[in-house]
Parts: sequence; structure tokens; C-alpha cells
Amino acid sequence: MGITTNFERKLFFVFGRHIWNVIGVSGFVALLAGCILFFESFATTNLKSKEQYFGRSYATLQSKKEYFGKDYLSNKEILDIGISSGEVLIYEEWIEKMKNKKDGYKGIGNWLLTVWDENADIEYEEYQKKKYQEHVMSNIPKDLVSKKQTQDQSYIEYKTKLLKRKKEQAIVYKDYKNDVSQKNSLKEVRRATSLFPISWGFGVLSFSSVMSTVFSIERNTRKIDPN
Repeated sequence: MGITTNFERKLFFVFGRHIWNVIGVSGFVALLAGCILFFESFATTNLKSKEQYFGRSYATLQSKKEYFGKDYLSNKEILDIGISSGEVLIYEEWIEKMKNKKDGYKGIGNWLLTVWDENADIEYEEYQKKKYQEHVMSNIPKDLVSKKQTQDQSYIEYKTKLLKRKKEQAIVYKDYKNDVSQKNSLKEVRRATSLFPISWGFGVLSFSSVMSTVFSIERNTRKIDPN
């Protein structure tokens, strides 16, 4: 057996078979890793609504009735109390009796002398309602007036604080949306880049399989040295 033959059979072909098997394994690992990255990139994060993100701490504006509960004193309740006491007139009765009276309201003729524009009719109705409300508030028990004013002031303070809180939550939610958008964008990039290890791994695995087959054929068809 010559030096060349000995080198081919005992070193080159033996080493070749093993090295291409190792390369084939590395190609399989790259292919597997690329596939994992590719399919994992479809698991995007779903954007939550503000209500879902903040849960119970989400700033939601409550109505006066919801905010004060059983203690809430509505305009209707005040009116009913005043009417039942006999101190407050029903609106229609007030309109009829208190026209151009000192504690009543101006008739439309007198009112138009001081106010005039294209929406005069609508504004006059609002004026009448405002004057009637003054009649109601001036003829009901003072403790109810005080309670109503206190509730109105308290509700204004509540709305002011809530508005500030909503602005703070809006900033936090904007950062959250940007973070989700960035993560989903990165997954799209990862999906595209995962094609490179998939392609490389598939190519290496295919080529190493061919080379391993060549070396296997060589081993199986090699003539046995009689010496």
C-alpha cells in the first residue's frame, strides 16, 4: 500500500466522513433555530385597551349620582321639596304669575331691549329657566341650598383631579402602546432575518448529506487490500 493510498483510506476519507457529519449537525441546528425564530415571530403581543391595561385604577368619570350615591341631591329633588312646602311655584304657574314682577322675570319685550341677536328666542328660554332656578333656590330650606352648593363644589374638585389623572394615564398608555408596537416590529424583523439561518442550515445540511453519501459509497465500494 503506497503512501498516497494509505493517506486517502486511513486519513482523508475517514476524516472527511466525520467532518461532514459534524457540519451536517451544525446545519441542522441552524435550520432548527431559524424555524423556531420564524414561528415564534408570529406570537405578537395584543394591544390592550385603556380599560384592560389600567383595570380598576382606570380613570372613569362618574355622574353626580354615581359619585355621591344615596347622598346625592338632584335638582328635581330640590324642586319637589320646594313645591311640596308651598314656597316654590310650578314652572308653568311661575311663568304665568311672575312675568314682569320684581322677583320674577322680564317679558320678552323688556328683555329684547337689553339683548338682541339671531338666537334671541333660544336665549330667552334659557333666561326664563335661569330666573326660575333662582326662584327655586331662594325659596327652599337654606340647609338644602348649602348641601347642593357643597356637592357642586366637591364634584368640580373631583372632575379636576380626575382630568389630571386621565392625562397622567394617557402618557403611561402612550408609552405602553409604543413599547408593544416596537416589540411587534422587532418580531417582524426577526421573521425576515430567520430566513437566513433557515436557508443556510438547509443548504449546509443538504450539501453535507451529499458529501457523507459520497464518502459512504467510497467506503462500501473500496477494494480490500489483500496485504
